[in-house]
Amino acid sequence: MGSERKSSGIDEDYLDSRSKLATREEKGGSEWGGDMAQRIWDGLYSRHAPAIDGATILDIGCSWGYLLKHIEENFKPAKMIGTDIRPWWEIEDHGWDYNSLADRLRLIASDLTEVEEIPVESIDLAMCTSVLQYLTPENVEANIEKAYSLIKPGGEMILRTRVWSSAIGADLHRDIGLPYAHLLYSKAETDKVLEEKGKPAKYLNWLDSNSYLAIFHRVGFEMIDVRRRLNHHAENVASRVLEMYPWVEPKEVLCAELEVRMVKPFEQDSNNSSDFDSEMIINETIEQENKDNCGDSRCVVCDTSASEFEEMNGVERRRCPTCGSVERTRGVLNWIRSNEEVSELEIFAVAPASATSRFISEMCPKKFDRCDIRPINNFEITADITNMPEVKGSTYDLAMAIKVLEHCHDDLSAISEIHRILRPGGRLIVNGDISDGRSTREMDDPTSYYGKDGFEEYNIGTFRKYGLKDIEAVLSRLFEIKTYVVKDPPTDYEGFIIECTKQEK
Repeated sequence: MGSERKSSGIDEDYLDSRSKLATREEKGGSEWGGDMAQRIWDGLYSRHAPAIDGATILDIGCSWGYLLKHIEENFKPAKMIGTDIRPWWEIEDHGWDYNSLADRLRLIASDLTEVEEIPVESIDLAMCTSVLQYLTPENVEANIEKAYSLIKPGGEMILRTRVWSSAIGADLHRDIGLPYAHLLYSKAETDKVLEEKGKPAKYLNWLDSNSYLAIFHRVGFEMIDVRRRLNHHAENVASRVLEMYPWVEPKEVLCAELEVRMVKPFEQDSNNSSDFDSEMIINETIEQENKDNCGDSRCVVCDTSASEFEEMNGVERRRCPTCGSVERTRGVLNWIRSNEEVSELEIFAVAPASATSRFISEMCPKKFDRCDIRPINNFEITADITNMPEVKGSTYDLAMAIKVLEHCHDDLSAISEIHRILRPGGRLIVNGDISDGRSTREMDDPTSYYGKDGFEEYNIGTFRKYGLKDIEAVLSRLFEIKTYVVKDPPTDYEGFIIECTKQEK
C-alpha cells in the first residue's frame, strides 16, 4: 500500500485542500469556533431559513457549543439545548459566558439516547452537524428515534453527515495521503498502515446516503430537502474506485456528504394506532386508491394531499405545508415532469424556489446550477443575469426563469445573456405574471415585493406585468417559441409557460 501511495498520481488540488484543514491542535478556542459556526450556519442551516425566534432548539453533538453561541447572538430562541458525550464546553475557552443564559440554555454531557431531561415533543428544531458518521448504524437509528420522540409534530430536523463514500474515508486523511484509501483497500490493510505509524485504528460507519435516508424514513420522518454533496478532488483516484465498484451508481460512489431537512408529520387521529392488522392495512390501501381515483389532487413536488394545503395571503388551499410550493410553482413543475427528460441535462435556474430546487434535484440532472444576484441560499452562482461574465457561453441545455423577468430591471439584457449561455438547441422556460388580452404594464413603485432595500442594494423589484403577446414578441427576437397553458388542479390556477429554443447554427 505504501508504494501505491507514491504512484497514485494524487491531484494537487486534493493535496492542497487537505493542507488547509485544521489540525486537531488548531481546533478549539473562540476564534476558530466562531469562524466554524459561521461557516456551518452559512453553508447548511441558512439555506433552509429555519424559524429560530421563539423556538426551542436542540443541537445534537454540540461539541464546544459554538453553533448555539452563534444562534444566541444572532436570533432570539426561547430555549437552547446542546448534547455531547463529553462536556467540551467546560474544556475549551468559548469567550462566552453561557452560564449567564440561565434556564435559556442547557448543556448535557450524554449520548442523546440516554438523555431523560428533555420532555417528549418539546423541540421545534433539532440540528446535527457531522456527528452521525462516528456512530454505529444501530446507534444512528437509536439517536434518530430519540430525536424524533423529542421533536414536536410539525417540527424539523436539519442535519449533515459524512457518508462512507467520502474521499477522506474513515478519518484516514491525516495519516494516509491516498484519498478513498478505505475503498481501495481493506480495513485490515489500512489498520496495518496506521499501526506502523503508531496511530490508532479509526472508525467511521459504512452507511451510504441511501442507507441514512432509509433510517430516517423507518423512524417516521418526511424528507423535505435532500442534497448529496459530491467529492470534487482526486478525480483520477476516484476513477479507480468506480472501476472497483461497477455495480454502484457513480453518483453514490462519489457522494461525500448528505444534507437533509426533514419534518415530523402530524399524526392522524386514531382510537388505537398501535392495534392494527393486515386487514386494516388492506382497507386503508383500498381507501387511498379510491380517494386517488376520485380525483384527490396531490402536490407534484412531495405528493402531499391537496386536502392538507394551507391558506396563504387569503387564498384557501394554496400552499403545500410539506414542501412550501404554491400554485405557480406546481403548475410549472407538473409541465416539466410531463414534457422534459431532465436526467441528462445541464440546467441553469434563476432564483428557484426551494420546492423547485428539490423537484429538479430529485430528477438527477447532469448538472444543476442555481443563480441569484443576492448571495443567498448557498446557490452555486451569484451573478446579475443581465451581465454574467462569470458564466461561459454555450454551457447549459436548459434554463429556467420562473417569475423572474418581471423582477429584472433590464429584462432584454437578461434574455440576451441567457440566450448566450445556452447551447445551440438549448431551451429557456419562462413563466411569470403574464396575462392574455392586455399589454405590458410598467409598475410605478418597483419596491412593492422586494422592498426598498432589495431595490437600492441589488436593483431588484417588480418592474412590470407582462401582456402575453408582448413577452412573446420580445422572446421571439432571439428564440423560436411555443406557448403552453399550465394548471394546478388544487387551486384552479392556470398560467402560461413559454418554451424558447435557441436555434442551431
